[in-house]
Amino acid sequence: MKNLYKISLCFFISILLIACDREEENIGWMDGESNVALPEVTSITQGFFNLNDVNNAFVSFELDAVGDASSIEVLMNFDGGDFSSVATLSTFPTTVSVPLSDVATALGIDPNDLEPGDSFGAVFLTTVGTRVYESGTAISFSAACPSELDGTVNWEIMSSNWGSVGNTGSFDWEGDGAGNYTWGSYTFGFYQFNFGCCEQDRTSALFVNDTCTELTLAAADGFGCSWSMTVDDVSGPTLTVTLTAGCGGGVTTVAMTRADGEAWDITP
Repeated sequence: MKNLYKISLCFFISILLIACDREEENIGWMDGESNVALPEVTSITQGFFNLNDVNNAFVSFELDAVGDASSIEVLMNFDGGDFSSVATLSTFPTTVSVPLSDVATALGIDPNDLEPGDSFGAVFLTTVGTRVYESGTAISFSAACPSELDGTVNWEIMSSNWGSVGNTGSFDWEGDGAGNYTWGSYTFGFYQFNFGCCEQDRTSALFVNDTCTELTLAAADGFGCSWSMTVDDVSGPTLTVTLTAGCGGGVTTVAMTRADGEAWDITP
């Protein structure tokens, strides 16, 4: 029985050593060997998944191999989780385009649950002959909602319980690059019409935020008066909103038409 135990133990150790040797033979880190190919990301051509269009969202980058690589495998993870394979390339240099749908399938996530700021990491396994190397090369991507609403609008007051219906004018939406916009006016003349002063313009505490095509208005103006805004309609270049001013109960509907004729990327 002892001999059988010794034989079994030796057999188990032999298998373990063979397995370790095979692992050592095929997986390793870049260590300066002459036959090792290093993956090189030369540029990132699309650095985020566009949450405004999750069905067609993708990231892309230019990939090259310094050395003699037969293939490079791209693995990605989500918010620091486990990595899974999303693409394997065998021709270099090449443009790598990874659809969000492929990443979601590989990682078991729902693209519709993603939020701005969610992050993805990418690492690489390089095959050289019979050996596979994990390099120190790593890149990251994010989920984001690009916002490009800057521009000049021509506005007209369509209805208001504070008068000034039919007033017209123009001003610019000015963005900060993070989806926040200031307007040349939030009161469109009706403060002046009713009070003879206090127009809320670009110097006001009010601002408009665009998060994934949904607009919201900062809650209070420079006087501490609460405001709200609803998007009533989006028809090509014309956006119609209703603004409610907390001080005095003014409710005004205004149509804003882009001077460049471009359609608004806003959800009604």
